[in-house]
Amino acid sequence: MSQDDGGLDPDAADAFTEQARALLAAHDKRSDGITQGASTLLGFLGVLLALLAGASGLGKHDVHYGGWSKLLIVLTLVLLLLSAGSCLMVLNLHVVSVKGLSGSRQ
Repeated sequence: MSQDDGGLDPDAADAFTEQARALLAAHDKRSDGITQGASTLLGFLGVLLALLAGASGLGKHDVHYGGWSKLLIVLTLVLLLLSAGSCLMVLNLHVVSVKGLSGSRQ
């Protein structure tokens, strides 16, 4: 095939295919690492939320906190929940598709 019609010689196509496979393997490895980190962080956030809920005296009427303490507890709970939401978004599965050789070349 000539270069004018957009074709590749077989050696170039093999080299391109090998490079695409290496990039896909690197992407899979990075994705697995990010997913594992998000799972670990989500578990840690769950522990923190449970400890904070227990330490804040939820359900107990004999614990009295000042205004600043209540504000900081609520702010911490909101930030921990936002962090947990971010971790869940990372864990959301995404479909990875690989284009054919002609589509990747463009």
